[in-house]
Amino acid sequence: ITISPNKSMEKPRKHANIENGLEDRFIGCLLGSFMGDSLSPEIGVGYYTDDTQQTKLIAEVILENNGFNPEKFVEKIANFKEAYLGWCKDSIIIADFIKKEKERGKSSKEILKKLKTFDFGVAGNGSAMRVSPIGLFYFDDIDKLKEAAIDSSSVTHNDSRAKAGSLAISYAISFLLRSENKLNIHEFIDEISEFVR
Repeated sequence: ITISPNKSMEKPRKHANIENGLEDRFIGCLLGSFMGDSLSPEIGVGYYTDDTQQTKLIAEVILENNGFNPEKFVEKIANFKEAYLGWCKDSIIIADFIKKEKERGKSSKEILKKLKTFDFGVAGNGSAMRVSPIGLFYFDDIDKLKEAAIDSSSVTHNDSRAKAGSLAISYAISFLLRSENKLNIHEFIDEISEFVR
């Protein structure tokens, strides 16, 4: 499978391992994430929240740009037209801030720089809930995975605890995709903990 780049990319990123049996794991990871979100009794079974909506936005950014680009994620949020299904108050405030800054003529780069200085006052788990496409795309490039997980969190969850959650989930996905042996839960937890430090 070749990830289609945008026109400015020279070479698309190719995951040969997908052709060697990982495609089902990629699909299972995303479907499991979406299904888990839609089983929430708080919003009603069969509905989904901003976690699924923003997971889709991150996946779109990755596919359209052959990798994660936080400025493009800011643009996706600014251009988001669907209803804010299950979005928490803080996410709506941030999305509205991004849209207003865009209306004022601010570039995505300027908005992102401003967002990275905000302390939203809560850690939240949203950036961990939506990070699966990053764990999937960068499963074999740990340095880029770390950078992308932190960058994706910084857009809406700039708290160090939220970033740690994003790192933990993306690395757990990467670890499981790279693992060929039976899972040793203690080693798994130790390795994730070490990665997040």
